[in-house]
Amino acid sequence: MTKRKKSARTEADRWFRQGAERFLRKIGVRECMHVADIGCHHGRFTIPMSRIVGSCGIVCAIDRDREVLAKVRKTGKKEHRQNIKVIKVDLAGNTFTSIRRNSIDLALMYDVLHRGYLPETYERRNVLRHVYRIIKPGGILSCFPTHLKKYGLTFERLLNEITDAGFTFKGEARRRIAHDERVVRGRVFRFAKPACSRR
Repeated sequence: MTKRKKSARTEADRWFRQGAERFLRKIGVRECMHVADIGCHHGRFTIPMSRIVGSCGIVCAIDRDREVLAKVRKTGKKEHRQNIKVIKVDLAGNTFTSIRRNSIDLALMYDVLHRGYLPETYERRNVLRHVYRIIKPGGILSCFPTHLKKYGLTFERLLNEITDAGFTFKGEARRRIAHDERVVRGRVFRFAKPACSRR
């Protein structure tokens, strides 16, 4: 590993240790919430979310990879986090049946909605439909899209896919966030499920 890459990785690790909870509070994570980390990978957002929501809250760590979920479970156990529910799903096809309809206050979809992970439009639409189902009316979807240009997507097209799933666009913030072992200035989008939704 080059000195520059090592330095960037150290900065990203520091961000997760020192800045992740502050970031998550800014996007709306609060004590006693039921939240979902969709495409949680190694759980670097799952763990700080579990600290914020506390023993009265729940974090659903959702991914399709058994190995990374095992790591999330192990890390949670090491840090005595008993409020993490690890869930394996095929994001493109699973109906998230283990999560009740209208039970999630806030869901993260960070570094998930791109063609490297969900290559077909119908796969992204499917997972968004399931996410819409589990979020409470008035609940929040926080989305940090990445790798769009690399895989031939645009922000406009992706945002349209999210609103087509029923979400209402609430705004965008440019925030410092760790991604791929670097700290970047990312575009973080906020959507809401309409409060009157019956879907």
